[in-house]
Amino acid sequence: MGGGRQAPTKAKANPAKQKRREWRIRGWRVRNLAAGGFLLVFFALGFYLAQLYGEISALIEQRRAAMTSAIFSAPFPIVAGDDLDRSGLLDRLAQLSYSQVPSANSAGEYTRAPRALAIYLRSFYVGAKEYPSEMVRVSLDGTRITGVADSFGVAKSDAMLEPEVIGRLLPGAPAERVEVQLGDLKPFLVKGLLANEDRFFYYHPGIDPIRIVEAAIADLRAHRLVEGASTLTQQLARTFMERRERSFSRKLRELAVAVVLEIRLKKDEILERYINDVPMGEYDGTPIDGMPQAARYFFNKDLSEVTPAEAATLIGMIQAPTL
Repeated sequence: MGGGRQAPTKAKANPAKQKRREWRIRGWRVRNLAAGGFLLVFFALGFYLAQLYGEISALIEQRRAAMTSAIFSAPFPIVAGDDLDRSGLLDRLAQLSYSQVPSANSAGEYTRAPRALAIYLRSFYVGAKEYPSEMVRVSLDGTRITGVADSFGVAKSDAMLEPEVIGRLLPGAPAERVEVQLGDLKPFLVKGLLANEDRFFYYHPGIDPIRIVEAAIADLRAHRLVEGASTLTQQLARTFMERRERSFSRKLRELAVAVVLEIRLKKDEILERYINDVPMGEYDGTPIDGMPQAARYFFNKDLSEVTPAEAATLIGMIQAPTL
């Protein structure tokens, strides 16, 4: 009964054994090319950051050396018998950023009356000898100094004003440059600076993604650039860069320098460096670098002695110091 032979059926290929289709470019697998490209970029970036790390480290050390290479004048003596005008005592007080106030209550202040001067001297060292901070009272007869006494009225042979910086051993280092340590500043200045400039400073690695998103939203709502996203570390990074133009390549370098600073320095060191180096405009054509120098220019006092209102003024100047 129809004993014809059936045609052999073709066995179905096993899907698991089917060879997957691979994309190739001139015989090279795309995934291999992508992996090789990633490794190349990774090593190039690592080499660039290592080179940048060396450059920034050298610049940091140069700044430190510039500040420790100061040449100081001799201390200024206040002695009975000297003439107030000829000795230049009042000019020296101004050069040292002493503030004239109604009542001198802290170091760096003085009060002037018709027949007397009350000067609250700052402490300083000459070699191993320490001159402590103290209040001295200078008696006057016209412009002639008739006597020097301490705060209790006990007569002294003389009193000494601290030396002033008259130059630097390193060429190009500004003689007027002033630096402070973070621990010497009032808490309200540091807290106000962080609240205004970078409230997440101690929590981000130099780049703040939250701030970038917030700035982008603000810019979109305003349809223009109204808010910056630079962290305090990025602002410090700009002081290590010569070019100031706005460009994508410069922004990338700024980010790279910020990362290096975060690796090279502790957070407190970055904050201290920022306070001492942030551009604060200029005065009669002379650049003002750092908040300590700005405090002396605008308030004639040390940054450690500013009031909350003066601190707020300096902090507010950072965004647009030329205004």
